[in-house]
Amino acid sequence: TYWLFEPGFVAGFGSRKEEYIDKQGDPKSIFWRVRKFIEYLPLEFKPPGFLDRKHSLFMRIINPENNAVITGEAGDNIGRGDRTTIYVVDEAAFLERPLLVDASLSATTNCRIDISTSNGAGTPFYSKIAAGDLPVFRFHWTDDPRKDELWYKSQKRKLDPVILAQEVDIDHNAATRDNFLDGGAVEEAMMLESSKVE
Repeated sequence: TYWLFEPGFVAGFGSRKEEYIDKQGDPKSIFWRVRKFIEYLPLEFKPPGFLDRKHSLFMRIINPENNAVITGEAGDNIGRGDRTTIYVVDEAAFLERPLLVDASLSATTNCRIDISTSNGAGTPFYSKIAAGDLPVFRFHWTDDPRKDELWYKSQKRKLDPVILAQEVDIDHNAATRDNFLDGGAVEEAMMLESSKVE
């Protein structure tokens, strides 16, 4: 909506793979979703003169009325040399070299949003969450009106406990590779041990 109404607005989207940003006909890609949003706008909200073939290019969508732009990039250098109003990093916990991305984006924007599924407590993404210096929004399955306890019980039956904890319950410890003990079991054991000491 900023792209529609804010002159000169620039949004950047970055991901580890180009296909996650823009792949023709793939609903998984971010730009597929942006194009669908524009396609379904009421006529009175569409930018005058907007033509798909001219203004909806590969990893770039231009609003001809106000020169607002949505751009996309992939890899380690997303955002390098760019200036954006806002920059969104998709699946930030899964970037191959996240510190290179952090460096690339360091002077790109004053508003960066990292979005991701959990990928363990050892990632820079988790470190940012755990530090408590930044506002964090968690979209838990209980916040989704389409999902209820029956849905959760179904997931619990279908999924491996570690996958359930990581992908559904947003448990960063579950996602840690090479765990021999469940994180919850370790915490329970520590609590039992400390109660014996007292």
